[in-house]
Amino acid sequence: MYRSSVEDYLEAIFNVSQGKGYARIKDIADALNVKLPSVSKMMRKLKSKGFVSFSSYGKVKLTENGVKAAKSVIGKHEILLKLLKILSVPDEIAQRDACAMEHHLSSVTVDQLVKFVKFVEDNPVKPPKWLKHFDHFCKFGEYPCRDKE
Repeated sequence: MYRSSVEDYLEAIFNVSQGKGYARIKDIADALNVKLPSVSKMMRKLKSKGFVSFSSYGKVKLTENGVKAAKSVIGKHEILLKLLKILSVPDEIAQRDACAMEHHLSSVTVDQLVKFVKFVEDNPVKPPKWLKHFDHFCKFGEYPCRDKE
C-alpha cells in the first residue's frame, strides 16, 4: 500500500482521534514515540497526499481517503493478530509481529489470510479438530494419538 511510516501515522491518527474526531500533534508523537518536528513533517506529507487536514492549532483530522487508508491498515493488523493468536503466539509478541508484518505483505497474501482466519473462526467444530492437534503438537512436540480423539 504505502510506506510503513505512512501506514503507522495513519493508524496512530485514527486511533488517537477516536471519540473526539481529531488528534493533536503531541498525541500522535506520544503514540508513535517520535519527536514533534517529525510529526509536523509527516503531517505536511500526508496533507499533500490528501490523507489529512490540519490547523495551525495542531488539530489533525483524517480526510475520507485518510480514514479509508487507516481502516485498511487496521484491518490488516487485526487479521494478522487473529492469525497469530490462532497459532498460539503470546499476546505481546503477536501485537509486535502483526505490526511488523502488516507493512510487508501483498494484498494477495492478506486476502488469503482473511479467508483462512474466517475459515477457522466460522468452523462449526469449535475448535476444529486439526487445531486441537496443532495445540497438542505445540505443547508436547508430538502428534496426538488417534485413539485419544
